[in-house]
Amino acid sequence: MGDRGPLRSTLEPAPYEPEALAAHRPDEVDCPVATWGLEAGGLEVQTGACTYLALGQPVRLSGGDLLDVVLWHDALDAAEPGEGHAALWLDDQILWEVTVPIPSPAGFHDAAVAVPHGGGMLGWHLHNHGYNSWTLAELTIR
Repeated sequence: MGDRGPLRSTLEPAPYEPEALAAHRPDEVDCPVATWGLEAGGLEVQTGACTYLALGQPVRLSGGDLLDVVLWHDALDAAEPGEGHAALWLDDQILWEVTVPIPSPAGFHDAAVAVPHGGGMLGWHLHNHGYNSWTLAELTIR
């Protein structure tokens, strides 16, 4: 794979996360590899068995690059109200994030995110309350 194009096929557990995401991380993280992976062309996460997920990969991005992000989720439900949160970061800076109340109908989120500076570690974070399904359908550099 070159420096441009889809990223989702090479995302791995992130070696670190920005300080701004620390408040989202539960005390105990349980996210077996079998609860997330490529499915139907996207990165699917089953949050009933994955309490928190942070993935990342080294990249070569330049200021002015654009990242196309497409994220969707099934209807979100849980025994108690809560929220789901997804974020995209570069090095120590959050580039994009979305918070969705639970319960909530199925939803679709897309954005063209401007990269403000060059960087080397691109990461994606998801946490959710309850048994739900999220899919990172696209994460592409252009």
